[in-house]
Amino acid sequence: MTRISLFAVAGLAFGCNQDIKTPFPAGLEPLEKNKASYPSGGGHPEELSCKSGFSEDADFGEYTWVHCKTYIRQPIANVYDAFQMPRVVADRRALDEMTVEWDVEPEYDHSFLLHNTVFDIITVEFDVSWRHGALDAVTDAPQEVGTRWQKTFGSEVIELLRGSIYTHAVEEDVTGLEIVFHQKSMREDEPLMMDYLRDLQADIQAASGGDDLPSYESGV
Repeated sequence: MTRISLFAVAGLAFGCNQDIKTPFPAGLEPLEKNKASYPSGGGHPEELSCKSGFSEDADFGEYTWVHCKTYIRQPIANVYDAFQMPRVVADRRALDEMTVEWDVEPEYDHSFLLHNTVFDIITVEFDVSWRHGALDAVTDAPQEVGTRWQKTFGSEVIELLRGSIYTHAVEEDVTGLEIVFHQKSMREDEPLMMDYLRDLQADIQAASGGDDLPSYESGV
């Protein structure tokens, strides 16, 4: 089973697969202060260093959070280019189909909406909106970049899915990533979130280095 197919089974069991719309607040700032530390050791290790826990939200109740920091040993321009590729940031291993709508928020430097579909016992469809932009007003060669994403419409099997990435140049050929991720679904969220974040890091490493993205037996 893929990650989302586990959600689908839960959704069938509880008869819950209705669409809900979630407003996407404006901005590129991090969702909250990141509690993780950068991985230790010399040479800026390309490893995820993470902390996780639970918090309360007025609209969603209790949800799972994961905070991670990592390095990518590529210039920030390469990493920023990778963010703008929908297949890099999508949860490709979990999806059966994905379509892209571009420039959904023209007020930001780059934006797109991913319409995701999973076929299982039931069909689960949900939209995730992404936006990226320079934080230092240097749009042609930024040294700081903000990214936000959020599930904005679709199956209530996934009630909450949102995140942020603060990306900054550490050295000429080293980029730091600070990731904040929130999720609430009908499954145990933390292992699913970590699976996605490991795939995300691998995709960013590949794309920013000019390599092919990893492929999976299932997924897009």
